[in-house]
Amino acid sequence: MDHPVDTEEEANPPHKRPNIGVLGCGSGGCNMANALTTGATGLRTIALDSNAEHLKRLSTDLKILLTPQTRKEKSSDSILDHGIYAVWGSKKEVLRVLNGLDVLFLLVGLGGATGTGSSVEVARMAKKKGLPVIGLLSLPFAVESNSRTEVAQLGLKHLLEELDLAIVLPNDVLLELAPELPMAQAFSVMDELLAHPVTCFSTILIKNDIGPMLDFFSGSRLATLGLGSSIGKRKFEMATQEALHLPYLRDSPIQKGLFFAKMGPNEFIEDVEIVMDEVFKRHPEIQMLHRVIVEDTYSNRVDIILIAATNI
Repeated sequence: MDHPVDTEEEANPPHKRPNIGVLGCGSGGCNMANALTTGATGLRTIALDSNAEHLKRLSTDLKILLTPQTRKEKSSDSILDHGIYAVWGSKKEVLRVLNGLDVLFLLVGLGGATGTGSSVEVARMAKKKGLPVIGLLSLPFAVESNSRTEVAQLGLKHLLEELDLAIVLPNDVLLELAPELPMAQAFSVMDELLAHPVTCFSTILIKNDIGPMLDFFSGSRLATLGLGSSIGKRKFEMATQEALHLPYLRDSPIQKGLFFAKMGPNEFIEDVEIVMDEVFKRHPEIQMLHRVIVEDTYSNRVDIILIAATNI
C-alpha cells in the first residue's frame, strides 16, 4: 500500500537548529553567496573579498574587506600567497564569524589569486576549530589561461586536505546548460546550481546532524553535482535522468551518491524507489544515500539534486 511522504517532524526527533554559515571568497564565491540571500532561510551569508566596490553591490549579511599584505617570506605555493596573506590581515574578523557557526559552506570560483588563496586559508582556520566544512567550488573554462588553471588545481589540492566534502563544477558545464546566454547571465546559472546543495543540506540540518552524511563520503571527498526537475506522471524518472545527463556524470562511474528528492506533501515514499532504480541502471556499483525534502509549494513537481563522488 502506498503511503504519503512523512513530514520531517514525523520522521525525525527535534534537534537544535545549527548556525549555518555560507562564506564566499573572491568575486565568484561572493556572487554565489549573494545568490543565497533570497529564498533560503536560517543561513548567515558572508562575503570575503579585496574589491570594495564589488562588496558594496552585494546583499550578504556580512561583508569583510580583505587588505592585501606584503610579506618577504614566500611559501612553497607562492601563487596562493596573495589570498592567504589577505586573510591574515582580517584574521580577527574571520575568526569572529567562524566562532559563531556549527557548519560552514565555503564558496569559491577557483582560478583567481585572491579567492583561491583566501578560501584555502579560511578552510584551514575552520578545520582547526573543528567545524564541518563543505566546499562549493567552480573550475575555470578549459580555454582559460594556463595560469588560472594552475592556480585552480593547486587551490583544489589544498582544499581537499581541509574540506570534509568538496562539490566541484567545471565552468564548461555552462556550454551545455546555457550556451546562448550572455556571460553574466550564464554565471548566474552556475551560482544557482551551486546554491542547491546548500539549501538542501540546510533544510535537512534543521532536524538532523550532518555527521552521517559527511561520513558517507569518507574516503572520497571530491564530488560533483547533478540537478533535474520535472512535472507530470513520469516526473521522478525524468528528473533523475536529467540530473544524470551532464557529461561528467554520463561518462564517469559514480562511486557514491547522495541524492535529495524535493517533492510535494502528497507524493509517495515508493516514488523515491524510481529515483534509485534510474541511478542503478546507469551506475550499478554505486553506494547510495537519500534524503526526502517536503515542499508545501510543490503540487506536481519534483527536484532531484545528486551529489556524486566521481572523477571530474
